[in-house]
Amino acid sequence: RALVAALIVGAAYLLARLLRLGFDRMRRRFVQGSAFIYIVEQIGGYLILFFGLLAAVAALGVNLTSVTIFGGAVGVGVGVGLQGVVKEFISGIVLIFDPNIQVGDFVEVGEVRGEVMEFGARATRLRTNDDLNVVIPNSVLMQSRVVNWTYNETSRRIHVPFSVAEESDTAQVREVALAAAKALAFTLPDDDLRKT
Repeated sequence: RALVAALIVGAAYLLARLLRLGFDRMRRRFVQGSAFIYIVEQIGGYLILFFGLLAAVAALGVNLTSVTIFGGAVGVGVGVGLQGVVKEFISGIVLIFDPNIQVGDFVEVGEVRGEVMEFGARATRLRTNDDLNVVIPNSVLMQSRVVNWTYNETSRRIHVPFSVAEESDTAQVREVALAAAKALAFTLPDDDLRKT
């Protein structure tokens, strides 16, 4: 029985992993619906693992009604100890459904700026412009001020602070800086919405 239970858990883990890989590939192909695909990917993976564990417990011959009663009693005690973990997990679920922050958005949380790469069970991963991966606890994103630089857009404004000598001609410095920025391939031209 233990072997069957282990095989069920292994199969559930493998199936959840394959589901997430498949949806991840689909999300890269269909950028428009990527937020919804990500939600299905995460929730589907969690559900497969949950039902796989239930099936494994049932395969061991354990009566699930007695497990429910025992689980309720243990849940109260463990819940106090795992309060932080549960808080991060629930925050992650809320973030997955939150339309204000989605995978692919460029956000700023405190001193950290980066593209949201994934919402995990415990934390959210951002990739900065320096190609560093920063892990931020989900509850921090829920409780902090978050600036979403690409909310409903794919382009973003970048502030590049610099200094010049005090005696420099400010008009000429502005002209040279704008010319240098416009010479970059990824700089968008001025329009009615965006002016330099």
